[in-house]
Amino acid sequence: MTVHLLEMEIQEYALDKIHCRKDIADHIAVCEACRMKAANYELMFSVIKEEPKHSFDFDLASLVVEQLPKPSSVSSSTNILLYVFIFCFAGAIAFVIYWFREYLEKMFKGILPIVIYLMLVIAISVLIFQCVEIYRRYKKQMKSLNSF
Repeated sequence: MTVHLLEMEIQEYALDKIHCRKDIADHIAVCEACRMKAANYELMFSVIKEEPKHSFDFDLASLVVEQLPKPSSVSSSTNILLYVFIFCFAGAIAFVIYWFREYLEKMFKGILPIVIYLMLVIAISVLIFQCVEIYRRYKKQMKSLNSF
């Protein structure tokens, strides 16, 4: 009893004979049934490649854009609320720093200035790398959106 190739293996051979696995090519060389299936797939693939590209007689992009929801503008009350929140947060940070200034002073007094500068450089470097990564991801998403 002869074990024939799977349809996927025959299609793989029909699409790319050169880079096909050797066992598939060897089997097709000796098996008439699989060779006929591969010939049929080659014919079908060649006909599909010769098909003209379909085009619409209308502007599909404009029809899709019309159906997209309109971007909502941010109301001024939302902006004011955001600014109030930022101001309160900054005020809370300033209050904590003022309230614990003596402890912070003692904490940083024993540390060498070079260590403080090193911590600042590391924090700024991490911040810059994070910003670059966010920007790279943004550009990638915009590129994928614009490719449609």
